[in-house]
Amino acid sequence: MKDLKRDSIDFASTGIGPLFRSIFIPTLLSLVFTSLLTVADGIFVGQGVGSDALAAINIVAPLFLVVTTGMAMMFGVGVSVVANIHLAQGNAKAADINVTQALIVTPVLMAVLMVIVYFLRVPFLRLLGSSDLLLPYALDYLVPLLPGCVFILIQNVGSFVIRLDGNPNYASMVGIVPGILNVAMDWAFVFPMKMGIAGSSLATTICCAIAAFMVYMYMGRRSVNVHLYRLKMSATSLYLTMRNMFFMARSGFSSLLGELAMAVLMLTGNYVFIMALGEDGVAAFSVACYLYPIVFMVNSAVAQSAQPIISYNHGAHLDGRVNEAYRLSIRTALL
Repeated sequence: MKDLKRDSIDFASTGIGPLFRSIFIPTLLSLVFTSLLTVADGIFVGQGVGSDALAAINIVAPLFLVVTTGMAMMFGVGVSVVANIHLAQGNAKAADINVTQALIVTPVLMAVLMVIVYFLRVPFLRLLGSSDLLLPYALDYLVPLLPGCVFILIQNVGSFVIRLDGNPNYASMVGIVPGILNVAMDWAFVFPMKMGIAGSSLATTICCAIAAFMVYMYMGRRSVNVHLYRLKMSATSLYLTMRNMFFMARSGFSSLLGELAMAVLMLTGNYVFIMALGEDGVAAFSVACYLYPIVFMVNSAVAQSAQPIISYNHGAHLDGRVNEAYRLSIRTALL
């Protein structure tokens, strides 16, 4: 087994405390700014378009939680665990293949899913609880966001891969740069350009496309330990790709379950409030839901910071360091 050092990050021998902090701080900053993608939409749409448009965002939000945050977390955690174990065991080629599959195959799967959603968009929004009044707003928000879901997936999975490569600072920039741009573009599209709720959604898509571009630029030019690998198109290779995707999904499935639970709670709330209080009730509920990213980003930063440390040392059979990282992450989360 080779000792892996990445941009001065040594996962095998650096003290767990300093190692955890070196990843946690930039990861938390990244998630703070990433949360602006949704919070800024609510602020500017609520002030510039109105409460009905704000409620429409909450109608679409369960889709956003499951297919972007949930699936991105599932495959991001999955590829980080699987590839990190390979790296710890000195099998760099297998790690490269896993990373490439995560960054190429998952966006294709997401794109197919978004095409299906587009063609079924009206019954889909009805299923999510949209009323006749909210439907035009929900459609205006959903359609420009569909390609953005692909870019958000790349952004989130890419952040895991870049941290895996040993560069948490660049991974944080993948969240910070789009977050700042999204605030500026939301304001410009909603107020001076008067594009309404569609403008807010378009701003999110453009900013996430920039983040996806940053991910692929890093992997093409700056990556140190994991690289994009030319995948073969034979039947055997396709079978192995699907098998590896299954392993990744299984490793990160608990992350998807967490987002799925939140989506169900939000969906239930939308149904209850629109029946009891109408569209204004959903709008008020949506304001309360913006507290969720605050809780999510802190706990997710803890998990995402501990994960590469635990998976690498697990692959290297350093069980003492695994237990120490686990205990530190639990204490940090409780604090």
